[in-house]
Amino acid sequence: MAWADPAPTPALRLDLWHAGSQSDERYELALAARSGVADAHRSGQLDIRGTYRWTLLRPDGSVAASRGYSALFEEWQSTVAGDPQPREGRFAESHVVPWLPDGLLRLERRVAGDRFRSLFELRLPALDAPLPDVPACASRRLHELDDPAAGADGVRLLLVSEGYAADEEARFLAAARRARQVLLATDPFSAHAQRLRFSAVFVPSPVSGIPATPEGAGRTAFGTSYGTLGMARYAVATDLHALGRATEGLAHASVVVLANADVYGGSGIFNCNCLVAAHMDDADFGYVLPHELGHSLAGLGDEYFGKQVTYDTNGADAWQPWEPNVSPMDSQGRVKWSARVGPEVPVPTPWQHAEYLRLMGLPLQPSDDPAALPVAVVREQVAALLAAEPWAGRLGVFEGARYLARGLYRPEADCRMFTRGATRFCTICRETMAAVLSTSG
Repeated sequence: MAWADPAPTPALRLDLWHAGSQSDERYELALAARSGVADAHRSGQLDIRGTYRWTLLRPDGSVAASRGYSALFEEWQSTVAGDPQPREGRFAESHVVPWLPDGLLRLERRVAGDRFRSLFELRLPALDAPLPDVPACASRRLHELDDPAAGADGVRLLLVSEGYAADEEARFLAAARRARQVLLATDPFSAHAQRLRFSAVFVPSPVSGIPATPEGAGRTAFGTSYGTLGMARYAVATDLHALGRATEGLAHASVVVLANADVYGGSGIFNCNCLVAAHMDDADFGYVLPHELGHSLAGLGDEYFGKQVTYDTNGADAWQPWEPNVSPMDSQGRVKWSARVGPEVPVPTPWQHAEYLRLMGLPLQPSDDPAALPVAVVREQVAALLAAEPWAGRLGVFEGARYLARGLYRPEADCRMFTRGATRFCTICRETMAAVLSTSG
């Protein structure tokens, strides 16, 4: 194992609780501690990506640093939006910011377009303030997965274990090497292979495996379970304070949590982390891992619809997506990428929308319905349908995206952010991810 920690720079880790109800939210500070490495951020300019962002202002009011992100709280808030009874949610978050003495840190939420409102403010203390160090994760073990000759510089992905018992380190490392291999064979990661670095972080869990429901989330190192927010496939690491301690001091572009499970599932939250069930079959793993990294690393939105989600799909936020690959259409028939669409491509771009919805509504095995089909069969039918589209592979304006069959648009007929059978990212998604991979590290 080889690991070169970056040179220490003043940084503050802030463990917070992101709490609130259907109609309000707040941040509560749980811990402020000395850290060695700030989260990747934009220097000297505002980050306009994400539902949230932290912004660090110099004493003269100018922008020192900013980082956009998304949060599990916003997803929870969306699922309870229509509940007539008061609901209260509380979720762990952790941010590491540059330690700028007397700087003003703001945590903000997007309200409309590129406008944000402040939720929390903190004046940063002097460098000699009596603050503790980040609590150590004594059980952490690091493994470098690349050839030492490649060097330490580059875009580093941290592959972190979840749900592996102390005697399953070898099983985790095999899963981490598999994840590395999948990404290096997937565009645009493959195009940036010379810059990518992979490090495995093993943190044992008290027991082996991932609970099937949130009631068992306390069994794992980072509070992961299936069934998050009422969706069986949605597996999320909820203890971000513990995850932050596990990755403390390790500079990285993104965290990939590899969960010790073979049931289909995962999650990706922008500039937070992505999680995938590490022992799914090759087809599912090869789809889910790049898809969830699309969310967490590049801020891409889901393009699919026709699947069950518990989010409020009619709220104001649903119709004003910030993600670059999902767009409403304005009164002039324009979307975010209209300038890139060729004059010969019709807008909206026709495709077999109704047939896609029919296929997505077919009963799937396992089911008591005698007409239920294997998932793989339906996946193949969807892939064949989209491959046969006259405008397949062309940039256009295809209706149906981000859980809505109507009113939101995606850039191409198919994409890894749309279907499980897709073999590539669309142009907008690929270029967005390539930009992140080119500028990180």
